[in-house]
Amino acid sequence: MPRSYRSPKREADASETRARVLDAAAELFAARGYAATTMKAVAERAGVSVPTVHLQGAKHALLVAALDRAFAGDEGEQLLTDRPELTAVMAEADVDTAFERYLAFLAEANERSAPLVAALSTAARVDPEAQAAYERLEERRWQDMAVGARWFATRGLLDDGDVPTATDLLGHVLAPETYLHFTVARGWDASRYVRWVGHQLRTLREQVAAVEGS
Repeated sequence: MPRSYRSPKREADASETRARVLDAAAELFAARGYAATTMKAVAERAGVSVPTVHLQGAKHALLVAALDRAFAGDEGEQLLTDRPELTAVMAEADVDTAFERYLAFLAEANERSAPLVAALSTAARVDPEAQAAYERLEERRWQDMAVGARWFATRGLLDDGDVPTATDLLGHVLAPETYLHFTVARGWDASRYVRWVGHQLRTLREQVAAVEGS
């Protein structure tokens, strides 16, 4: 059997090319939307050939990969809590510091990725593969919200019985659609949005009580 050959330089070049393609795709999907972004346009923006872009995956796959990179810094359909950066945030010993880091992480992630989520949502209406990808994304997002609510409870910011309703509230407050509503439709700047999210998270226990009538 012939010995397999690995070239670190070739692998590094391939990784760099993929990063350029995904960065170009993210920029175009965010600015133009799914339908108006062509593989040719991605190739031109990335400075590569069209066949090279096709080698990176189908159009919907490029969008999903670009979205993962924008939101969490790397590719892979995994929960946020499986990613080292957020794991470190949630392990922070000081509650106030952990809260501020959690808020900053999610606000910055929404800033990077919300336009791409909107593009994927639009694509899901016409592309079955994009629809399947969007449904997987939403499933992971709600799992992340449930983990976040349980984390709030372990830190004494919620009662254990509050977790299901808190999950629903977090799903709205931290949704990419909510980010776009305030920062695009209503023209808020990032600092105003972060202050609003911070207030919502700090008063989560009171909001649950108001919803539950307790």
